[in-house]
Amino acid sequence: MASGKDSEFHKKAKDRGWLLEEIASRWEISVRQMSRVANNPKPKDLDAVTGLPSKKK
Repeated sequence: MASGKDSEFHKKAKDRGWLLEEIASRWEISVRQMSRVANNPKPKDLDAVTGLPSKKK
């Protein structure tokens, strides 16, 4: 998530306290595939990232 132009997916993940690497592991996909999903999310992907439990305390 180092890019200055984060997608809506990146913002939702960050707001919930998740790194893309952590989501990739949880969803059992490669980090490369997770990056592709995050950079061009479909509505189902945004729904899924919104449904992640919050890691923020």
